[in-house]
Amino acid sequence: MMDGGSAGSGGYEVAVALRQRLTATPPGRLRDAVELLIDHAFQIITALRASPQELDALVQFLTDVGYATDARRQEWVLLADVFGLSEGAFDGTLADRPGVTPSTLSGPFYRSDAPRLPLGANLCRNGLGAPLAVTGRITAADGQGIAGAEVEVWHADSNGRYENQDPDNQPEHNL
Repeated sequence: MMDGGSAGSGGYEVAVALRQRLTATPPGRLRDAVELLIDHAFQIITALRASPQELDALVQFLTDVGYATDARRQEWVLLADVFGLSEGAFDGTLADRPGVTPSTLSGPFYRSDAPRLPLGANLCRNGLGAPLAVTGRITAADGQGIAGAEVEVWHADSNGRYENQDPDNQPEHNL
């Protein structure tokens, strides 16, 4: 629950009103998560004794992440990975075992509409950069191959940018 020590502030009252509106929504994990976000946001601001300018900078950072997110680019997923949230959500998925790739959310540059290409196809649509061959083997944790596994590969261009970071300078679905 939120600490009542800051009850005189307008922000606290707004958070209480939001929590009351949340209680009108059906119970569920999303509602629980939003309530925890409210609680922890207050704890962070209180612990930091954040000035209005510092709070503004934090809000601007989150706003910038939101502006950089669209149907082609998912910056919130990247932020979740940077914060370690993805790995935490997938805890217990064999990630601590040597040779086992940790589970994560689909990457920030994942394109669900990417065309399916045959094995060995060239992903470069503009002919720029040095060719790169990607090989691998998909196995279970015990080393046995996984029949029918699908592999999605994408890569940055010769300038280090993914197509959906640089849509004005790269062809659609480049790399």
